[in-house]
Amino acid sequence: MFNFLDNRKNMICLISILTSIFIVYICLGIINYTIKANDKPKINNISIIGKNPIDSSKKNIRPTIYLNSIIGKQPIVSSKSNIQKIEKEVQSEKNEGKMEILNIVEKCSDSIEKKAVALEENKKCLDNTEKKEVIQTEYEGFETIGLIEIPATGVNTPILSNVTVKGMEKAPCLLYKTGELNDVGNSLIIGHNFRNGTLFSNNNNLNINDKIYITSLNGIKKEYIIYDKFISTAEDVSFIKRDTNNKSEITLSCCTDDDLNRIIILAREK
Repeated sequence: MFNFLDNRKNMICLISILTSIFIVYICLGIINYTIKANDKPKINNISIIGKNPIDSSKKNIRPTIYLNSIIGKQPIVSSKSNIQKIEKEVQSEKNEGKMEILNIVEKCSDSIEKKAVALEENKKCLDNTEKKEVIQTEYEGFETIGLIEIPATGVNTPILSNVTVKGMEKAPCLLYKTGELNDVGNSLIIGHNFRNGTLFSNNNNLNINDKIYITSLNGIKKEYIIYDKFISTAEDVSFIKRDTNNKSEITLSCCTDDDLNRIIILAREK
């Protein structure tokens, strides 16, 4: 009887020991599973909004970057070579951006320069247009060749193309010309001194550097500056055919107050 009880107690004790061992084994398995589970990279809330979680475990000393892990793309390891490659690509993009900006600036500069040249040309054309005047081809029944203005004496009158006694009473006349009026060479314009302030009556009051304006029939107006003034005889023609150094010049001639000599005015284009 006692042996049976002893055997039963031994069986219960053995079963208890085995049960305890099994429970311990199960607990160790759970602990091991938990540790392994903790070693795996976790996807936190940062990855959901597009940022890359970094696995900084001891097994992986270099950080592993998971780009868009949510949509299943392969992770990219941010090794030194990859970082250098990315830096080169970024620098290349910057250089391309700088070159593009420089090209845009250069194109803008060229465009601005061309516009400036065009504006300057337009200004020249406008200036020439403003200088053009409509000149009447006939005055008091006589044919004209241009217009003469002398601000210092208030003269503003047509120039007749031919010298006649009747014509000289109306306006100054062109006696001699190398070419067309306002062309290279000398043009001699003569007029009466009526001693009443009209036409060339006040030519004796003109001075060096006074201005004379001549407008030809084509509407081109030129400014002349007086550079010489002297008294000459009626027979002196030495000043008419002179070297003008490829410039356009004019000569004004009128009688002195006593009609014995001539007042000669020489002027060249400005």
